[in-house]
Amino acid sequence: MNRSLVLRALEGYLETTHQKEAPVRCAHGYMSQRQPYMDYARARAKQLPIGSGEVESGHNHVLQKRLKIAGAWWLERNVELML
Repeated sequence: MNRSLVLRALEGYLETTHQKEAPVRCAHGYMSQRQPYMDYARARAKQLPIGSGEVESGHNHVLQKRLKIAGAWWLERNVELML
């Protein structure tokens, strides 16, 4: 999906500036300031990596640590929600 289309779609859900919590406004601001770094189509066309093995490995490490807390037990549906 085109980056500007995503930003325009988010604009319809922006919170007011007076709202304390504004996750949509935060995401919109983050993405709009970093558009040049989000050209995944061009990266793919140049056969550049768009993911990071370190980041993926970190996710696995964090999830494993969370799931293996001593004395903790998990319902399958809760684990799915956490993931």
